[in-house]
Amino acid sequence: MRRAAGIDVGGTTIKGLRLDASGRRFPGPVPVPTPTDEAALVDAVAALARELGEPRVGVCVAGIVDETRGVALSGSNLPWRDSPLRERLSDAIGAPVALGHDVRCGARAEARWGGHGGVRFLYVNLGTGVSAVTVTDGEPASGPWHGEIGQPLVPDPADPTSLVSIERLASAEAVTRRYADRSGGLPSAGADVVFGRLAQGDPVAAAVVNEAVSALAQCLAFTVAATAPEVIVLAGGMAQAGSALVEPLSGRLESLLGILPRPRLVVSRLGPDAEAMGAAALALSAD
Repeated sequence: MRRAAGIDVGGTTIKGLRLDASGRRFPGPVPVPTPTDEAALVDAVAALARELGEPRVGVCVAGIVDETRGVALSGSNLPWRDSPLRERLSDAIGAPVALGHDVRCGARAEARWGGHGGVRFLYVNLGTGVSAVTVTDGEPASGPWHGEIGQPLVPDPADPTSLVSIERLASAEAVTRRYADRSGGLPSAGADVVFGRLAQGDPVAAAVVNEAVSALAQCLAFTVAATAPEVIVLAGGMAQAGSALVEPLSGRLESLLGILPRPRLVVSRLGPDAEAMGAAALALSAD
């Protein structure tokens, strides 16, 4: 059966896997940190592709991506602007590369193998940033700026006189950083540590998570009004908190929806592999 390598370039790490056409996953190498320099990042992706050893390669990246032209337009957490990334990666790897946006790739994989292909759903990634995409009849909405729900500015709960983007409040990176700022902890500890402290009754963790949930619920309420999904699928690092995130978020969202229908809120069945799986699927469909 045909297989492809799928590589997910996130704001924090680069990870890869092998995937066959049935959706069966084959583990890849240990993830590596994402370089802050574009040339070094391209080299790191090429090295990982060689290690995975498949003739078909799909790569998905965070930021604003024009999938049609293969251009990475910008990235708040990644080092490019108007970069012909598909061409650069193909040259470095020595083979054609299918390039996609990370959240649209994750949504494609979720529609195909996550059990939501028959419904209209909103796929929300909570990782280094916050982004989303609507999926109808198994196809994610297109357009480089679609779903950048983490970019609008809202008052910062810690300083209501200043504005901050939603992803600076509600992403996994934001939860980790804001907890470290208030507790004196290590920013590298991870959102899972913050949720662990929440379970232990830590009031600082409770405040930080509450702020994240509030910002995300407000953002999702307007997104639901505009897109009318039947299901909201949470993915990315912070989604791994499971019920500790889903239950308060669901309750807060329901309180904001007024007369609107309530979508079901679930965690992705594909876990942190969804984006890389979608990238590999792009490569398989390019034949």
